[in-house]
Amino acid sequence: MNCYHCGDTCSTTIVIDEKNFCCNGCKTVYEILQLNALGDFYTINSTPGVKIDEDQVGYFDFLLLPEIQKKYLFFENEAIKKVVFHLPQIHCNSCIWLLENLPKIYDELEHAEVNFNAKKVQFTLTKSADIVAFAQFLQKLGYPPDFSTQEQSSKSNKKLLIKIGVAGFCFGNIMLFAFPEYLGMSEDESFRDLFLYLSFFLSIPVTFYSGWDYFKNSFIGLKNGVFNMDLPIVLGLITLFVRSTYELFVYTGQAYFDSLSGLIFFLLIGKWYQEKTYNHLNFDRDTLSFFPIAIQRKKGEEFETTNISDLQPGDIIQVRHKELIPADAIVMEGKPVIDYSFVTGESTPEYPQKKQAVYAGGKQMGDSLLLQVVKKTDQSYLTSLWNTQNSQLRPKDHKLTLLSNALSKYFTLFILLLSLGTATYWYFHDVNMIWRSVSAVLIVACPCALALSLPFTYGNAQRLLAKNSFFVRKMDLIDNLPDVTDIIFDKTGTLTDTSAIQLTLEGELSLEEANLLYTATSSSLHPLSLAINTYLKTNYKVQKFNISEFMEIPGQGLSFRKNNQFFKVGSSDFTALEHKKDYNGVFVTINGYYHCWFSVTHNYRPGIQESLAQLHKTYQLHLLTGDKNKDEALLKEKYGFSQLHFNQKPSDKLRYVQALEKAGKKVMMIGDGINDAAALSSSSFGIAVANKEHGFTPASDAILDGKKLHLLPQILKFALNSKRIVVSSFTLSFLYNAIGLFIAVQGIFAPVFAAILMPLSSISVVIFTTLSTSLSARRTLK
Repeated sequence: MNCYHCGDTCSTTIVIDEKNFCCNGCKTVYEILQLNALGDFYTINSTPGVKIDEDQVGYFDFLLLPEIQKKYLFFENEAIKKVVFHLPQIHCNSCIWLLENLPKIYDELEHAEVNFNAKKVQFTLTKSADIVAFAQFLQKLGYPPDFSTQEQSSKSNKKLLIKIGVAGFCFGNIMLFAFPEYLGMSEDESFRDLFLYLSFFLSIPVTFYSGWDYFKNSFIGLKNGVFNMDLPIVLGLITLFVRSTYELFVYTGQAYFDSLSGLIFFLLIGKWYQEKTYNHLNFDRDTLSFFPIAIQRKKGEEFETTNISDLQPGDIIQVRHKELIPADAIVMEGKPVIDYSFVTGESTPEYPQKKQAVYAGGKQMGDSLLLQVVKKTDQSYLTSLWNTQNSQLRPKDHKLTLLSNALSKYFTLFILLLSLGTATYWYFHDVNMIWRSVSAVLIVACPCALALSLPFTYGNAQRLLAKNSFFVRKMDLIDNLPDVTDIIFDKTGTLTDTSAIQLTLEGELSLEEANLLYTATSSSLHPLSLAINTYLKTNYKVQKFNISEFMEIPGQGLSFRKNNQFFKVGSSDFTALEHKKDYNGVFVTINGYYHCWFSVTHNYRPGIQESLAQLHKTYQLHLLTGDKNKDEALLKEKYGFSQLHFNQKPSDKLRYVQALEKAGKKVMMIGDGINDAAALSSSSFGIAVANKEHGFTPASDAILDGKKLHLLPQILKFALNSKRIVVSSFTLSFLYNAIGLFIAVQGIFAPVFAAILMPLSSISVVIFTTLSTSLSARRTLK
């Protein structure tokens, strides 16, 4: 009799509501779920629960220690706190459903979000929640948090190597015992029976220790109504073991223990190679190491542009208007107006005081701040927020990903039906061939090759693109790049080089006015603000003054107050200067009156003309810019734009992108991650161009170093080649399986040869995809 909650066999039965439970722990969880109207947990999968270890007592008092909390508590304000726990017991969609519905049970829990692959859950608790009590509650449900994850990877690798060692030792000895038969020495029967019995006993640890993970994964899949990839392997192992044991003890004494142990040994070798290759490539680590996120760090009396990965506790950093806070810090100077919507989903600003804490992922909505870093930056945390937010706002269908999942799902069912058909055929033609042919069919079929094609191709492609300063937030998104039909460019800071903007001051500025403008532009990330800031620092002995009422409107300008003077700095529309409406530049008004202006001369990035000429052959090119239209003829003739739209505000760009998408176009938007954020997030693929002082932005799908913008045609070609490599590896996998299965159903393959071929197919796909993408990158990205 099986437990209604966890499915284990009940040694002593506890009955409630006419349902059987193996222990009080499982019964208690059932009662909790029923009491809180969460009985649907048992309708998603049969026996989906985790067995409760009643003897296990978890002491989580160490979670109260500040140094421990820093590891798991990654956000806290006056209302909530967020923790991330590793729950290795998560194994099915019922687990996900239960954990994400825990707020209905636990009053102090507001939200739970499960990362199934990592088996981690992000919990949002009320400020008053007791983390220790919450961890004990999770343990009571059968999901005790595991705090030893740092050692888990090395332990897992060590365990796999031990299993390979056991399988290799036994396989080698079984092969030695079988040598007399291999060499035709069967006339000497004196040791034959002894060798067969020794082979039987050696095959037991190989099958039920080294191969145990395959049995466990298949059982979990069947318990949840899923035919996973390990099921055919397990059926093949059982077939070989049962047949060999039967032959040894009941029938002819002819056994296949050498094939059985060889199968498991070669499977584990293949698994080890895949893990070793994946860890060596380590796509996440490699891409993050190239992630172009910069911040202003104080060095002496000046600020220098620094990659956030180089930040250390104690560093003083400047966070400007609408710039994201890159690390946990405390406020030193300025007036924080922090929007934590990137972290919490709530856009209500918070106003921490001096010496109070602010958290990574918050966006400063007011004037610039000086912060002191208290915790080293975790770029993987920022990118996980990046992925979570974009996936919720713009879920994207990746065609090859969906195809791969569907093929892997139905492949196992097909193999089981083919095995049944093969057994039926040989039953009527040669009964002795059933075991041999069915075992070969179950073993030689390899859906793993299909499953490995995408992650190894796109994972390696993501790593190689990152080396060329093109960071894609999620490797699956590379699948969407070849579908792009239209490319929209912003002009200022995208096509033009921000470091080469030439300014000419028309009018006069006193030193005090220069200081005020320098202070205001220091808080802005717009390319023209940065250019003005550099111009003032070069031509005046500037220093920062205190200003008030600072405000910036993206793509238009900024304003601030100093005593009884109200300054506006921006376009002619923003400053309401009708007589300057036909001029390109940045205008300054004081109390509504014209004071001076900066005429702007843009210099296009090196190589951009040739790059646009290549793109024009394949894509429709559009330009959306806030500038006036004096360059229209030049842009059409020299740069190949088919659509030009000038004097565009961020809202105009957003509507233009949405109209193209609605018309069935696949739009790539390339622009400034701050000012063009809305348009970037609405396009099929948004690229934020990173300049020297680029800050992190959650709006885009990718970040491209402005110096490498001319490589865009090559990047798109490489993405197309990567997609072709995936299709080619799919074809390779199909050919392997078709040929292998064709031979296997005829009974030609011995099971041990099938065992060698199966991991070889996976290894061949790994080698083919990684070498092909590396070779393609070498030829294309130059």
